[in-house]
Amino acid sequence: MLELAGLVEERVEGLCERLEDSAGLAGRVSARVRELDRAQGRVRGTLRRLDALTERASALEGVKAALASEDFEEATRLVRVFREIEAGGTAGAEDDKAGSMAIEVRQLEERVRVRMREAEESGDSDQLLRFAALWGPLGKPDEGRTALAAVATRRSTKAAEEAWDGLLAQIAAHEERQGAKPPDFCTVFAVILRSSAAAAAAAGDAAGQGAVAAMTTAAYAASEARAAGILQRFGEHRALVRLAQDVSGPRVGPDGGPARQLPDPRALEGTLQELLLMIARGEEYLCWVESRLKGATEGGDADQGSADLLGGLRSKPLNTALGELQGFYCLLERCYLERSIAKAAAMDKLPPESLTSSLVDDAFYLLLKCARRAAGSRSPQCLCNVLSNINQILVSDVKAAVQRRLRGSVQRLLSGLSAEDAEQEAGPGRTGAEGGDRGRTGQRGVQEAAAALNNLDVCSDYIQKLRRELERTAQGTPYAASDKDRIRSCLGDLGKTAGDYRALSSSALEAVARGIVPRLRSNLDILTGISYELSETDYSAYEAEDPWAQRVLASLEECSELLQPLLTQANYDSVVHLIIDAIVGRVEAMLMQKRFNQLGALQLDKEVRGLVSQTSNLTERTVRDKFARLSHISTALNLDSPAEILDYWGDNAGTMNWRLTGREVKQVLRLRRDFAPDDIELLAL
Repeated sequence: MLELAGLVEERVEGLCERLEDSAGLAGRVSARVRELDRAQGRVRGTLRRLDALTERASALEGVKAALASEDFEEATRLVRVFREIEAGGTAGAEDDKAGSMAIEVRQLEERVRVRMREAEESGDSDQLLRFAALWGPLGKPDEGRTALAAVATRRSTKAAEEAWDGLLAQIAAHEERQGAKPPDFCTVFAVILRSSAAAAAAAGDAAGQGAVAAMTTAAYAASEARAAGILQRFGEHRALVRLAQDVSGPRVGPDGGPARQLPDPRALEGTLQELLLMIARGEEYLCWVESRLKGATEGGDADQGSADLLGGLRSKPLNTALGELQGFYCLLERCYLERSIAKAAAMDKLPPESLTSSLVDDAFYLLLKCARRAAGSRSPQCLCNVLSNINQILVSDVKAAVQRRLRGSVQRLLSGLSAEDAEQEAGPGRTGAEGGDRGRTGQRGVQEAAAALNNLDVCSDYIQKLRRELERTAQGTPYAASDKDRIRSCLGDLGKTAGDYRALSSSALEAVARGIVPRLRSNLDILTGISYELSETDYSAYEAEDPWAQRVLASLEECSELLQPLLTQANYDSVVHLIIDAIVGRVEAMLMQKRFNQLGALQLDKEVRGLVSQTSNLTERTVRDKFARLSHISTALNLDSPAEILDYWGDNAGTMNWRLTGREVKQVLRLRRDFAPDDIELLAL
């Protein structure tokens, strides 16, 4: 044992020595690699420095050549390249290139100043703009901003004054000569705003965010007074204050007569279109100014004047004048809507071959038109106001008109259907010419009554379509988050109004279904006398001639044939489903009073399947869920033994969703005479 321990110790010591040798070798290799990495880094640094020296020398020579050829843009670019190399610290400072470049830069700046003075004296804004844009890259943005702002002010002022003078000339000519072309306020307003934007954007983004903000501020200040003045003159020329008083004052005079003549909607439409264009252009311009000022302010490049304008832009005279126009627009738009809807309601009629009266299409054409017009204003205030007006008109004027037509329509529809049944039973040729006229009159009355029901269904759908379209429009418009929340709230009110219309429609359709169900009761009541304790002979007889289900189906098909041409698809489906609900409830109640044997359960299964199959052809919506309870009753009755229900219950149900409770299943199983009550009671359901 001692010899073995000594041998192990000897081998371990030898292994340790070899490991120490390997570790030493690895350390020497790593040191060599690090030394090579340092050498390579020094070589790369030397190469970068050589490249930088070469580029500095090239930039210096390029500046000299550009100055000699008066290519000031190229000289400015090379100065920026030289300074970037200097800032990188790779070229060193052993030569006098930096001093030489400073001399060239002073010469460049002096020449730029001289050319700017010459351009300013000659009134050459393009050249002034050209040289002012060079100060940003030269590192003296303030000097350039002042010049650029002067250019923007000069250009914007000139365009605004020319447009203003042209407008005054148009107004004078229109007042002096009857029939002369009316002044085009919208075009003149747009010219001033476009000219201001063009002057502000003349230098482009290359001049820097600070210069952009300075030019935007200067251009806005130069054009604001004339732009706001045009809006005021427009209001005076169109007599908007008097027009607003006409549409918003009392509608009944002291003597009980009409207080004033309301303007015709067609006359208002031209004024509304002008208001819309001016509001939209003003909002677009103000949003553009805001975006340009925000970019500079967030980057810290804006001067105090630009920051002040950004903070107070919405309290400036131009925005105040726009706000007044928005108020007039909202007031006149409401008057236009109320008057137009009143006309549509007064002219409401049922066109030939139509399922709804003319009011529905006319009213929603007007509502959609006004909503789109408000969305085109780019003003969230206008859009929210008009949406509120639309919702209010839907809740009051349109709903009142629809309900007037709805009064008594259910009873008229049911009476008309009964009359048609009577005519069909009488047969052709039994009523004579006078009876034929009465029949056509009665048919027209039935169509009118059905149209009243259809109006509610289509109104609800149209409101939802209107809401979805406006949601898409709002999402595509760059409104602020708070404005989008307000718009969503207004659109939510439209959704609630659509729900109210749908509730009215459902209530009317339920009344129709309740009136039709008694027509089926005579065939349904046949089931009362039917026995389901069948012999083989009875089963064969029932198989040859169904005792009740086919008669009920025939009555239901007869009703559906009368209803389908009169109602919209949604209303027709709803009525059919409501009738099916009533049939199923009545059948289930009668079946729970029966007793069954196996053949009787088979007969019931055949009848239920026939009901499901044939009623599915009557409507586009599925009816299987309506017959689910009956189907489950049939399934339970067709089991071979009570215990077999456990193969379809609980965890064994699979995809089958039982509509019967455990207690109800036991109650159904007790209807089978051959099932022992004790076996049923022992079931754990």
